[in-house]
Amino acid sequence: MIAAIKEEKARRRAEREQMEVAARLTMDAERIRASCQSLTGFVREAWHVVEPSVDYVHGWHIDAICRHLEAVTSGDITRLLINVPPGTMKSLLCGVFWPAWEWGPKGKPQLRYLGASYSEHYATRDNRRMRDLVASEWYQTLWGDRVRLTRTGEIAFANGCLGSRQGVPFSRLTGGRGDRVIIDDPHSVDGAESEA
Repeated sequence: MIAAIKEEKARRRAEREQMEVAARLTMDAERIRASCQSLTGFVREAWHVVEPSVDYVHGWHIDAICRHLEAVTSGDITRLLINVPPGTMKSLLCGVFWPAWEWGPKGKPQLRYLGASYSEHYATRDNRRMRDLVASEWYQTLWGDRVRLTRTGEIAFANGCLGSRQGVPFSRLTGGRGDRVIIDDPHSVDGAESEA
């Protein structure tokens, strides 16, 4: 009986905390939306959703990559190649934050993304991270009026405006189509050193 009472108290406390977070988010929504007009601002604001246990550390390279991705969004750049060292957020910026930013703050939920990597694991990882960001309470509170997921698989998901994101291994890229094709690490280090 005591265990059931403790469990109920914990459930009520968690529910109360969740309501307080939602209330703070609603009160702060306009400031967050204004900050998210730039991709860099969106990354800063959304970081806690994607990486809740890791502190965000900003660097000039993030500004540079974000400005180039914004130029793709505006149509000023039609093809973009980004070469940066491992661990500098290229995958997160290009495959997770940027598509979610285009769907929400930029009001382009109809865009279709095809993400590919040499490894199905990485393609699925970035798909899942973007899906979880878009499905989060934070994102839905701010842009849920225009972006609601209708299909929520790990390899492919879609929203109610016919926008979608699909992850495929690079070897199966030829059959897919998208408004944006994001190729992240098309070959492994071993494959880069092969005769072919």
